[in-house]
Amino acid sequence: MTEYTSVRAKLKRAEDHLADLESELVGWIRSKPLALIPTLRADGRTEDHHIKITNPLPIAANLIAGDSVHNFRSALDHLVMALALDNGADPYDSSISFPVFDRRDRFFRLKPDGTLPARPQRGSGSYAIRALRPAAQHFIEGGAAVQQGRLVGAN
Repeated sequence: MTEYTSVRAKLKRAEDHLADLESELVGWIRSKPLALIPTLRADGRTEDHHIKITNPLPIAANLIAGDSVHNFRSALDHLVMALALDNGADPYDSSISFPVFDRRDRFFRLKPDGTLPARPQRGSGSYAIRALRPAAQHFIEGGAAVQQGRLVGAN
């Protein structure tokens, strides 16, 4: 049976950070951190308006946002590891993770001719999830299908 305790803990921590971030932002907004500065144009009839930051966003807000994103990202890694363990993976395999790539060709590490390699290549998204059941791999891959060695289908 798949164990999701650490996934839930990471999600809870991320949500706690979001609540802290909201509190920081509410306080910052209440400080009226922006001023609207009108500037008369040369025609003497119309104005340009510029916004001046009178109270910068507290550094804590950036740090809290980063902590929240990190915990959400970690929850995905914990989820993938839980699914891999449920499928009999080595609990010490540090190459198992939730893959994040900006392009499908990088995710799959396609060959120069656009075809898939025979086996998932180290450093590819498909390698990071190779220990999962095929249905889970397919879901993470975005529903991509392989026909005649080429990717077809979703995104």
